[in-house]
Amino acid sequence: MQHEHPDDRYRARTHTARARTHAEFSSQFAGTWGQAVIHGLKLVAVATVSLLAIFLPGLLVVSSALPVWRALAARTQAVRMLAGVNAAVVGLLASALYDPVWIGAIHGSKDFAIAVIAFVGLMTARCPPLLAVVWCVLASLLRGYWP
Repeated sequence: MQHEHPDDRYRARTHTARARTHAEFSSQFAGTWGQAVIHGLKLVAVATVSLLAIFLPGLLVVSSALPVWRALAARTQAVRMLAGVNAAVVGLLASALYDPVWIGAIHGSKDFAIAVIAFVGLMTARCPPLLAVVWCVLASLLRGYWP
């Protein structure tokens, strides 16, 4: 019987992680690296330290930029410019929502009704997002019984 080398498991996990988003890849890489590098210590503790080592530099950069951000937010011209940037980001997010989510999930009028009810519940009734998700799942499971 051939034994699997720890490096083979590490390579398989990193190749699998490449298909995922960057944040998922970073966290999986850090956790896997922590497990693969040090075998004698507690693996969970090493994986946690590795995970912190991956994300701590970004957190420090963001926290160091906060005073500059506050000074920038005090200028009206900069606020107008950032409003335009925010509008562009909303447009990108809307296009990202349309292609995989809308095309993959809305197949007919029943699906559209489920989505509209969830959206109205989120926007007007201020229901919790988890409740909207539960509504969508249950209604999707039961939609075959609707006339």
